[in-house]
Amino acid sequence: MTLTASRAPAVDCSIQDLAPRLGVSARTLRFYEERGLIKSTRGRGGARHYDPRTADRVARIVTLRRHGLSLDQIQQVVDAGGQDGLISTLEAIPDDQAARLAELERLIHRLSSQRAD
Repeated sequence: MTLTASRAPAVDCSIQDLAPRLGVSARTLRFYEERGLIKSTRGRGGARHYDPRTADRVARIVTLRRHGLSLDQIQQVVDAGGQDGLISTLEAIPDDQAARLAELERLIHRLSSQRAD
């Protein structure tokens, strides 16, 4: 999986500039900031601005989301840092999926039993 940020700007930019460039809404950027995934600086009037490093980080988050990672999984990658964090998170996905599948099968069984009663 290539995590390049070719759409990320090379200079500081506003939330209105960054969001469409990366294919997300301004609300999504604010949400990522609330979750602690990214940080912005504030300009006059409190407007958010993002440096190139943060823009690159957003591009990576967007890529990981498009590949099906949850924000919790992305947070693990961010907390662990670098490729090692990504690899360990990706390795855990089959276990997570198996647990979710087992939970869904139990729910289906329980609902089927209730319907039969």
